[in-house]
Amino acid sequence: MSVESPLIRELRHRLLAHRPWRACLRLGLLGLLPCLPPAALLAAVLAGPIGVSPAGLFALALLVPVLMLPWLARLIYEMLALLDHQRVRLLDLDPSDPLTRLLTRRHFFERASREVALAARHGTPLSLLLLDIDRLSAINQRHGEAAGDQVLAEVAGLVHRPLRLHDLCGRYGGEEFAVLLSGTALAGALTVAERLRHAVPEQRIVLPDGEVASVTVSIGVAVLEPERATLPQLLARADEALRCAKLDGRDRVVAAAPP
Repeated sequence: MSVESPLIRELRHRLLAHRPWRACLRLGLLGLLPCLPPAALLAAVLAGPIGVSPAGLFALALLVPVLMLPWLARLIYEMLALLDHQRVRLLDLDPSDPLTRLLTRRHFFERASREVALAARHGTPLSLLLLDIDRLSAINQRHGEAAGDQVLAEVAGLVHRPLRLHDLCGRYGGEEFAVLLSGTALAGALTVAERLRHAVPEQRIVLPDGEVASVTVSIGVAVLEPERATLPQLLARADEALRCAKLDGRDRVVAAAPP
């Protein structure tokens, strides 16, 4: 969880959205503002005793901040840019999707590609499930995106919970999840898919507005074939099976036809 305040986050976004010279100019002006009241007070108090005009003393009091602020502004900008770069790198290294806590699409592809290669090399069975939440857009339209996010998070937990430790589960798309079952042939994959299809509607999801909802899922299943032993080919077959499940009325499991 980030400890960065919304004000600091908004300031960082606004500064880094500009060119460096413009961002430094803004930082310099922001830094100059706190210097104005002390300079004005100093000019008002000391102008008479030392025989200097208030305007001249005011300008003299601001001379040091004006000379120092460009250097400080550049230093602050470079620090903010470095911190933002490190933040992006940390997010990129995090394998989990921030909403569902499943693997991100990228990390799922990386790990699933290795599993597919191993299964193809050793001739072991491997199955892929593509799961799509039915009519999630209707919940978004009726209750708002926060409700849709709540549904996604709840369904993700239901999908991941019964899996084995060596199975992979990732967020494949906006409302789609991918499950890779190592050492699992078609019969076992269909059993897992049907179990998930029945478990999801039984979960009562409390939406942010207090209303309780339940959803169904459509699932496409594909088994790794020796003739098509790559992850993209496996995904394409599972995606076609998922499309058939949606066209056949949703809330069902469809297995990809043999090649």
